[in-house]
Amino acid sequence: MTTILLVYAHSSVARVFFITAASFGALSLWGYTTKRDLSAFGSFLVMGLIGLVIASLVNVFVQSSMFQFGLSILSVLIFSGLTAWDTQAIKEMYY
Repeated sequence: MTTILLVYAHSSVARVFFITAASFGALSLWGYTTKRDLSAFGSFLVMGLIGLVIASLVNVFVQSSMFQFGLSILSVLIFSGLTAWDTQAIKEMYY
């Protein structure tokens, strides 16, 4: 963490932290309160995560900036879905 704070301005690190925290909170709240069953998305999202790891390894050798941008978009979508799905799964385990 120290190297990140040394390289980037403290205001930009704080802004990104609060944006990430707000996004996580909103997705967790949606996963907790939605009536829709998200359990069917779980296996799909985990397979997407495995595909994302494989595609990232391929991009290490290809080094395509457009491919990296596409992977970034997919990463946000997959991890957003996983956050909501996992929150709902935790809620179901609690009940």
